[in-house]
Amino acid sequence: MEQIVKRMQKRIKPRPLAGSVRNRATHAAIIEAAIAILNERGYGGFTIDAVARRCGAGKPTIYRWWKSKSELFMELYNRESAAMMPVEDLGSIRAELIAQIKSIFDFWRTTACGRAFRGMIAESQADARSLAQLRDQFLPPRRNLARTILERAQRRGELAGDKIGTALDLLYGFSIYHLITDQLQDGAAIEAMVDLLVQGLAGGRDLPTADQIIDHPQRLARRS
Repeated sequence: MEQIVKRMQKRIKPRPLAGSVRNRATHAAIIEAAIAILNERGYGGFTIDAVARRCGAGKPTIYRWWKSKSELFMELYNRESAAMMPVEDLGSIRAELIAQIKSIFDFWRTTACGRAFRGMIAESQADARSLAQLRDQFLPPRRNLARTILERAQRRGELAGDKIGTALDLLYGFSIYHLITDQLQDGAAIEAMVDLLVQGLAGGRDLPTADQIIDHPQRLARRS
């Protein structure tokens, strides 16, 4: 009897929950509708209700695949920004950082997802879940793009310091500041910032920590 039961259990395969497996056509329709809404209304008008009405999919299906509109937006952003993911080896840290930041600024300025990213940042300041997704899921892979450049420069012997984490904070602090203040066409500012950063990393001195920058500006000024 026990052997019969075991054979029956092997034959009976559990059926997936309805909607747990993504239908390709439905998924594509949702993505297309979401991008269209971002283009037309920006992040402020980007809602699951609007996406569902546009593509004809049920809201339960969308929420089963994406728990919030920020999750859906992150997938859209990842798809649209995929071309920026490879960091080409240009032979120098300066050339690579300038090329990467200019590419990011261009994406933020000229694409629906790029323009909407500022709205997501603003929303996350009032929503703990969105903030956690932004901090823990969305930003780390993007910081790793610049980390790849810095680690490659270390292997080439261009960097004397080892404060890569602080350097990444400075790079992304600069970038986010220019995003939220809509100053994304200032190529000279990008080059000046990269030159300053590279000089600090290559000059044999450790970069200051964020706490030092905030708490001891006068002492740092005397060191420079």
